[in-house]
Amino acid sequence: MTRERRATYHLYTFLVSKLFGSVGASIYTFGISMFILSMTGSAFSFAINLVIAFIPRIVLSPVIGTLIDKYYMHKKRFVLIGELVEIATIASLLLYTMMNGLSVMAVYIVTAIVTIASTVSSIAFSASIANLVDEERLQKAMAFQQISGSVAGILGPIIGGMLFGFTTMSVFLAIHVAFNVVTFLLESTMDFNLYSTLTEPSAPQSMKQSLLEGYTYLMQHHLLVRIFILAVAVNFFFACLSVGGDFILLELIGLTPQQIGITEAASAVGMLVMSVAFSAIAQLKQPAQLTKYAIVGLGVLIMVFSLPLFID
Repeated sequence: MTRERRATYHLYTFLVSKLFGSVGASIYTFGISMFILSMTGSAFSFAINLVIAFIPRIVLSPVIGTLIDKYYMHKKRFVLIGELVEIATIASLLLYTMMNGLSVMAVYIVTAIVTIASTVSSIAFSASIANLVDEERLQKAMAFQQISGSVAGILGPIIGGMLFGFTTMSVFLAIHVAFNVVTFLLESTMDFNLYSTLTEPSAPQSMKQSLLEGYTYLMQHHLLVRIFILAVAVNFFFACLSVGGDFILLELIGLTPQQIGITEAASAVGMLVMSVAFSAIAQLKQPAQLTKYAIVGLGVLIMVFSLPLFID
């Protein structure tokens, strides 16, 4: 198989693998969210699970990124090991649930482990995209990644909403395991160094030195600093919607899990439309300017989203 045909195989295998992984994770996340809110009726308990999901990612991402850069010829191993750990963890929770029933504390522990494993695999995979396809198809690959996330955002809550209340949590866990196994098998067939021009370093740096160099590089590029600050601010304030959204819909407005699933799925439709558009159009000339307009528009829509809370 020629390198061009291999890159084409990567492009569509990448789409299918991410689609399976994202849909499985979305169904699992929706089920866990509804389980915690239904069991506790507390936004605080739900927020704890979100904090557990975010903290390891925030703290460990620089360290994991440094390790992946240090052993960049072995990114595939990081991806597959992360996937295997996630599969084993969810499978263990499935067995525990079948024997003892699911508990909130067990969910918290599994959330922490799965977050670490998924952080390893996602960072390693994202760092490998440019090595999986050629430069001409890179934007399409990135759009495909967004498409898979958008489709998962639509199908996950809808399927989760239909399943919740009619099946046990074991079904949610089994679906997540099955979909992750498919993702693992597909990613194991990919060549993560197909377009790599790098070789093993002759003098590996220490982790501390790599982190310091990364910080220095960030500080020397003002655009990257602005993007970093903006990303932190957007994610910080958007977390309020993530924590309060499901609680408001379930406890205050009184929607059923099925209706909440449709509501969450609707929010991903626009993302899917724009992802398809980005995969079809030419390379963007001013992506930063488009991003600014999109963030302003998102802020306006979130304010509109809160209006029903002030209108009786």
